Amino acid sequence: VYAFSDVPAAQLQHQPAPAPLFVFVGRLDIEKGVDTLLRAFALCHARVPESRLRIIGQGVLRPALENLATSLGVQDSVTFCGWREPADVDVELSRAWALVAPSRWPEPFGLVALEAIFRGVPAVVPAFGGLAEIVEHGVTGLVFPPNDATGLSQSLLELAHGSQFPQHQLAPAHVEQARERFGRARHVAAIRGILQGISRSSY
Repeated sequence: VYAFSDVPAAQLQHQPAPAPLFVFVGRLDIEKGVDTLLRAFALCHARVPESRLRIIGQGVLRPALENLATSLGVQDSVTFCGWREPADVDVELSRAWALVAPSRWPEPFGLVALEAIFRGVPAVVPAFGGLAEIVEHGVTGLVFPPNDATGLSQSLLELAHGSQFPQHQLAPAHVEQARERFGRARHVAAIRGILQGISRSSY
């Protein structure tokens, strides 16, 4: 959907929306679990009617997902935004209370979660794969049982009610720790070290 970036545009600051706002960024296909997110959001919306969901991305399931939102009665609170340029994704994240990545399968590495965390936005992810390794529950986001709409709705409600991340953003120290651990510079240095080791061992 967009190119990964360690930092947002310099002029943007995280300024959460006045009412609960959840954002999904990714392909609209079966692996990404957007149907689970819609069902979870409907449960949350029933308790917090002012909550909103913005779905950024395109894919073959968009018509079916739009129909599902209608059947769940949340069509007026869910916006399908389509594809967005990286700068536009930054704007969307700058207003989000949380980024939700409800993948059905254990992704090896979740760039979208890092994109949010590096911008001070809590990430809500399933408890398996690389996403769960990136997100520390209660520190950089929330972790829920995989493919569990009820469990995900509980995470959304905790965010909407302010029992988790009452400021709707991450502590700056935790953002910096994530950048140090997962940032591009560290990975480039690690890969360079591996390649240098291979080069030395070949002589």
